[in-house]
Amino acid sequence: MSVAVPSALNHPPSMAATGTKQNSFPLPDDYFPNVNLSALQLQELEAQALLTVKNALADYNLHEAMGSNPSYDKGWKTLGKVGDLTTVRQSGDESRCQCRIFGRLHGDYRNFLNFFYAENSCQLFAWNQFMYGNAVDATVLRNIDTSSSGKPHLYLGIKWTCLQPFALVKKRDTCFLEYMAFTKDLRGRDVGIRVNLPLVMLECPPLPDKMKTKRMQMQIVSIVRPTDGDMYSTELFLVSQNDFAGFAVPGFYFKKLMAKLNDMSNYVDSKLIAVHGMMKRSYWVDKKSRRQFNENIQRCEDEVLPCVRS
Repeated sequence: MSVAVPSALNHPPSMAATGTKQNSFPLPDDYFPNVNLSALQLQELEAQALLTVKNALADYNLHEAMGSNPSYDKGWKTLGKVGDLTTVRQSGDESRCQCRIFGRLHGDYRNFLNFFYAENSCQLFAWNQFMYGNAVDATVLRNIDTSSSGKPHLYLGIKWTCLQPFALVKKRDTCFLEYMAFTKDLRGRDVGIRVNLPLVMLECPPLPDKMKTKRMQMQIVSIVRPTDGDMYSTELFLVSQNDFAGFAVPGFYFKKLMAKLNDMSNYVDSKLIAVHGMMKRSYWVDKKSRRQFNENIQRCEDEVLPCVRS
């Protein structure tokens, strides 16, 4: 899958980014101008996302055809394994490469996809910080379709994020189209899919040199589905085609990313707690009832489980 820049956004817009004097993060709310799109541009963006989904599902079908232990040999290098996840990278320029991460995660596949759902800049920054811990700034530039739009997909929109992946190099930012949906794969199974497509648009130009930030072009597609026979596990297939702006990303970066993905269920729980908060103490079960509950559980373990196992 090649890095795509939809042609609809290549002509000059009504105005460019306004924050020419900005020299620190976070950027002000009005740094990026409004993104105004014609009906034709919206159609092109959605069509580009759907084409990427189609190609990704075809790649996933070929991947699945390898069996339960996929083997990538000629032209691919295994970068490492963490838990049940494996990362392979296509041979060639390490700053411009295609990588794949695949394997099994804990948790429901729907929760995995919903974790990334963000309609505003605060939500977008929050999940990036939850997961990566190095978020610098984030902005939702345009919500095109949301979960309340009545569309077949869950989300379509344009976003910008800035991260500090390594302490001794420049920050990396990206402007991208995000598409999220629950659909079927080529074998008729339920899947969740998330697509990030890099965009080039005058409303979101690279930041000034004084901001010490380099623009990345990253196309990322994540496909998740429930594990056969285990509703509490998720199968992941992630494909990324990256241009890291001249920076050769070391293998340990992907091992760190796999470790993050391996802990997704924890991030999902943390986000839910942050959004909904803890239940008021006045609604907690009283200590006496909790003690009785624990006693009943212990009795079940001592008396019922041995009978079941026998």
